Amino acid sequence: MKFYKNPDFIILCVLFLVNIVWDILLYLNPDHQTIWNYLLNASYGLMFLYAGVYGVLKGSTLDSASPIRKMMFWLGVAFVSWGAGLFTWTYYNLFLNIETPYPSLADILFIMAYPAIGLACSYFIKFFKPLLTPKIIRDSVLLAVLATGFSFYVFNPSLSPELGFWEKFFNLAYPVGDSIIMSMAFMMFRIGVGRMQPGFLVFLGGLSVMIVADFAFAIQTSKEVYWNGSISDLLFIISIFIINLSMIMVVSSQTTESQFIGGNIAKESEIKV
Repeated sequence: MKFYKNPDFIILCVLFLVNIVWDILLYLNPDHQTIWNYLLNASYGLMFLYAGVYGVLKGSTLDSASPIRKMMFWLGVAFVSWGAGLFTWTYYNLFLNIETPYPSLADILFIMAYPAIGLACSYFIKFFKPLLTPKIIRDSVLLAVLATGFSFYVFNPSLSPELGFWEKFFNLAYPVGDSIIMSMAFMMFRIGVGRMQPGFLVFLGGLSVMIVADFAFAIQTSKEVYWNGSISDLLFIISIFIINLSMIMVVSSQTTESQFIGGNIAKESEIKV
């Protein structure tokens, strides 16, 4: 079945359009502290939960021996955690009257998504391990170090002894986590470009938008200009749409190992999964 004929794709498009229109309307309203601003996070949190449940359930229909199934599972775990974080954030907004709850339980749920995304990326990389050269590894590590340094230089997250444990932990964990995911995405692109199927290229695009969204959110919170429905939320909505679309493309095509790898890679190296 073509992915665009898939009922899951239609549901995803409806969720996406509702949230995009909602966000645009919030931009047109000069008051950024309405109940509609707070509810937006819960609304697009549904997109994350949908992607999470889709990854766990639909991924199970793939070959049980394939790393793609494990990749889908861990993406599902990550997005369920992220979606739960958005609902928790909304709870703080609506019931505890905290406009920007940081640090909070929501941050614990957000940060739990990072290792799950990392595991998903590692199964992707496993397909191309024989093509993973020392240069690619070195460049990826260097990118992670530079991105972390850039984050600390630009955002200047405080690690003051006067701060509580959790605030210091999240001030450190977010930039480091984003930098590691960025380096893994770079590694995936370097070893997979020209060899992977469209669904996985779409995934890399969505992951890149999510990284940009996270950095945008960090900039806004550091400058204390964040509001629910701002540019970072718009980018998160776009990113989860693209990533969920990539998951639907993979499942709809019932991607096998040989389809995923592409025709040229077998000539370059023997892939043992």
